[in-house]
This record gives sequence, C-alpha cells and structure tokens, in this order.
Amino acid sequence: MNLDVAIIGAGWMGETHARAVAACGDRLATVIDVDIQSAEILSDRFGGSAHTQLSAAKGCDAAIVTTPSSLHLHQCEKLVDMELSVLVEKPHRLPKQNPSLLRRIVKRVGKPFQVGMTSRYNEGLQAIARAVHKGELGDVLSYSDRYWVKLEPNILPDWYFQPSSAGGGVLLTNGVHILDRCRWILGSGLAVHVSQSARLFQDHNVEDFALIQGCVGDTIVQLSLLWTPAQPAPSELNIIGTRGAAHFGPEGWRISASTSQRSGKTVSQDSQFEAQWRNFRGKVL
Repeated sequence: MNLDVAIIGAGWMGETHARAVAACGDRLATVIDVDIQSAEILSDRFGGSAHTQLSAAKGCDAAIVTTPSSLHLHQCEKLVDMELSVLVEKPHRLPKQNPSLLRRIVKRVGKPFQVGMTSRYNEGLQAIARAVHKGELGDVLSYSDRYWVKLEPNILPDWYFQPSSAGGGVLLTNGVHILDRCRWILGSGLAVHVSQSARLFQDHNVEDFALIQGCVGDTIVQLSLLWTPAQPAPSELNIIGTRGAAHFGPEGWRISASTSQRSGKTVSQDSQFEAQWRNFRGKVL
C-alpha cells in the first residue's frame, strides 16, 4: 500500500523529506507553506497540490512537519486532531511550550507520532550502538561527541538565528541529535556536571557554542557543539572501553575490539532520511 503524504514547510528540509517519500514509492499529495510559490515549486517537482492552509492536509495518511521550530507544537496538535500520523522535525516543541494537549490528542487518536532523529538511521552509528549494547567494547570508560560545523553564508534560513522562532542556538538545533544518540548508545541517566553555552560570533543572534560534561554511570561524557565561519576540526564521536574502541566521523566508522575489527563508509544524508521514512511508514501501515 502506498501512502498519501502532506509536507508542511517547503524549504530545504521539506525537499529532503519529499525525496525520501518518493524514493520509498509513496505519493506527495500536498505541500503546505505560507509562501504559495515555494509550495508550488516543491509540488511541481514531486506531484500533488500546493496550499497555504494546514487544513489541506486532511484526508492524507501522514504529514511531515518541516516548518520553523516555534510552529511545530501547534501544527502537530492540529494534524493529529485530523487523525493523521505525524513525523515532525526536531524539536517537536520549544522548551517553554506545554505539550500536554498534544499528548492527550495523540493518546485519543492513537496514530503514530514520531520526532525525526536521523542519527538513529545511520548504519555506522547503528553498528557502534550494537557493539556497546552487546558489550564488545567492555566497560565504556569515555564517550566524546563533537559536532563542529562550518556555516557557509545562507546555509541556514534566518529563522535558525532568531530565539523566538528557533527557541535556541546550536544546542537545541543540533544538540538534540547528540543528546539523543548519547542516550541511545549509553542509556538514560546522563548526570550533567558542567554545561555552558556562548555566542562567539557577533553576526549570530543565538548561542553558537555549547559544552556539556557529565557521566552516565561510570562513563565520562563530553559533548561539544560549534557553529563557526572558519573550517573547524572534524566532527567525530569516540568511545573508549576496557576491551576496545569505536570511532565515527566524516570519513566513516570503525570498531576495534578484542574479538573483531570492522569498519564502513559514512552513508549519505538522503539514505538516512529514506531509512527513517521506511521505519515510520511501517508504523503507519
């Protein structure tokens, strides 16, 4: 069975999700954006109709929300109330927004609701998570995840740099991913000992640096994030255990344990979004 899908938000993230939907054989039934021209451009590329009102999603099987973060909670409430399954780009709400109404609607309607976390659909990270969970690395002594990104001019829309629309800077935008994969790989219970954030570059209106240090059980954890106009050191995850180590970076991943050695190349962003959509559509069906 193919699904009829509505995409809310016709920016670059909406286009990325549209490619994943099409690659899995589903139909982009409608594109909704306050800018009708943007909606028409995306709908012309992938089919379907273009609209400016959220109500146009009614009758679809699922909706993907890719609008600015401040709109997510309200739009998700409306879409779930229309009895649609919803995949929403992280975060599904800003920190001060109350999600209790959304929880009640999701419970009443009973449709799948999922926050997009593409790290979980990266083959390298999946292999590393399995190695940790199976004890291949022994007791994990340290876990260090660095997400440092060179921001080319205009690579992100302006709303990412406005607290009212993005809700925060690099920690909320990208830190959600590294916090999620820390919990996924090590388990819940991160005890934070040190946390700090700062705005390093004057043309940013939000924090572009963040550091979190703490532990999960006996594992020392350090997470750092940076948006910079200069070329930074590469982003990478390093895990050291009593019987081995794991590494994930731009060039690929590797696991070096006393019992086995294996490695692989980094998969493309599109393949992660396709894997995420296949996982979500399976829940819908």
